[in-house]
Amino acid sequence: MATVRFLKYNCLVELQHYVNGRIAIRLTNADVITDDGYPISPGMETIAIATINIPEAPVPDNHVIIKDYSENQGMYQTLLDAGIIGKKIADLQHGFVTSYICPLLIPITDE
Repeated sequence: MATVRFLKYNCLVELQHYVNGRIAIRLTNADVITDDGYPISPGMETIAIATINIPEAPVPDNHVIIKDYSENQGMYQTLLDAGIIGKKIADLQHGFVTSYICPLLIPITDE
């Protein structure tokens, strides 16, 4: 399983699916102890959902919509630098914000 550093956390990168079948990327705490000293199991604490699901947006297979605003600011560069996603192929304007359509570079496995 791939890992990245996002904000102050070491994160496991988990691939999941939205109900419409599109790919979701979830970052979970890879460490077994929280900053407060409480033990947790790796993968149990969600740090961020890196993607968003906009069903009406045209997204090619094996591509994701990366949320890089608000609490996810810096997500695009983090995942790009880690080789999880490729460079954006399109900007997706929705509401007052822009997200990025990017190819997913890691394999999807059913575990």
